[in-house]
Amino acid sequence: MSIRKANASRFVIPHPLLYLPYRVLSFTYFIYYIPESDIRGITEPEVHNLLQAISNLAVAGSQLGLDLINTKSIEYEPYRGHFRSGFDNPEALLAEYGWEAEVIQPGEEGANFGRYPYQLPSRDIPNVGRAFLIKAKKKG
Repeated sequence: MSIRKANASRFVIPHPLLYLPYRVLSFTYFIYYIPESDIRGITEPEVHNLLQAISNLAVAGSQLGLDLINTKSIEYEPYRGHFRSGFDNPEALLAEYGWEAEVIQPGEEGANFGRYPYQLPSRDIPNVGRAFLIKAKKKG
């Protein structure tokens, strides 16, 4: 399921299954997943609107899973024109909306399943296209 764009600045949440409730003891928290094509294909202001909408729905302890690319990856030739937003610091982006994020790149420990035979450059090295795999928890 995905979120459909109603116009350039608003999103309509088409179905309550956008979030999956899980009962834990006496409170409910939610798990959100944003498919990669949904977030990479929208503009930066639309990403902020989407994160604000999800954050408004989320309670402390909710979890969020998504993947992002950095700004350099927008220029990657095979996908030029398809990627419309990139973020160089996903931890700071999600912190703006009250999320504590764990971020790894494909090929790093926890995201290397024999597909990346080489070590990716450190994140402090500029001008390298990157993908980020993110899981975040809503702070209380």
